[in-house]
Parts: sequence; C-alpha cells; structure tokens
Amino acid sequence: MIMKEYLKIKKILLAEQDNVSLVQSVSEHVYDLLGNDCYPLTNVEKITNIPESAKDIFYGWAFQAEIGGSLSLFDYLVNMARAKDISIVLNTLENLKAKELYQRLRDGVFLSKNEEADFWNDDYLYELENIDEAKDFTSFETIDSNIEYLAGESFTSRMAQHIRDNSTFL
Repeated sequence: MIMKEYLKIKKILLAEQDNVSLVQSVSEHVYDLLGNDCYPLTNVEKITNIPESAKDIFYGWAFQAEIGGSLSLFDYLVNMARAKDISIVLNTLENLKAKELYQRLRDGVFLSKNEEADFWNDDYLYELENIDEAKDFTSFETIDSNIEYLAGESFTSRMAQHIRDNSTFL
C-alpha cells in the first residue's frame, strides 16, 4: 500500500519546478503517508517501508522547519531537540551531503554539554556519545553564523537536488 503511494511522488516531481515547492510537496506527501507519529521516529513499521531517500527529505524538511523558527542551532539543541532526533538529523545531513550543516550540528552537540540541554538526559543518549569534541565550530556564535542561509536556501537546494537525483528510488 505505502509503496504504491510513492507513484504520486513521480507526478509531484513532474509538476513542481522550483526547489521550495518540490521539497515541500514531497515532504508533505511522505508526512501524509506516515501520519502524525513520524517525527520523532516512533512508527517503525511505516518508516521501514519508506525509501531511505524519502526519509532523508522528510527529516531534512522537519529539521529545517524547527531551525527556521528560531534561526538558531543553539535554540534547537538546548530547547527542542531529543537525542534520537539529533541522531536522525545527523544521519540525514550526512546522506544529503550537507557537510557544513552536519559539522555545525555535531559541534553544537558537544558545546551543548555546558548548557544543560534536556537531551543529555535522554534514553537515546548513547547514539551521541561518540561526539567528544567540537572540531570546526567552537562557540554557538560561530555555529549560528550565517545559519539562515545554510539551513534555508542552501539546504533547500540540496534537498531538491537529492529528490531529483533519487527520483527513481522515491
């Protein structure tokens, strides 16, 4: 059933021309298929049947929406994120080849240890335990510098290209 629904994505790919509309349409389509319990990852049965490239777009879109509200990785990490969410987003950023955004989030995880972020008490913390230093960005000021562009237009373009590159797998 779910896999048949992905045929609708082909029509979306043909209909949508600009990056923002394309990413939003594919993400909303995946959201409709998964229902309300898809972010954070809770509906494993439905998620398992979704192609990895579609999950990447969906989780990238959800992360972008969370960052877009405050334009701050600091706010996301300290006030909103859970360890499982961060793990999913790091994997998504890596799959989307969003290297700088990935490194900023990764370094932000390390820096947030001093900020008493809620996710440090999370059951899924083990997924982040390998982050033991900030490599490139050593303060939240540097992590959040130019984040509006990196998590906005640049990231949307990267997700749209990922959709086009993986359209045969969606």
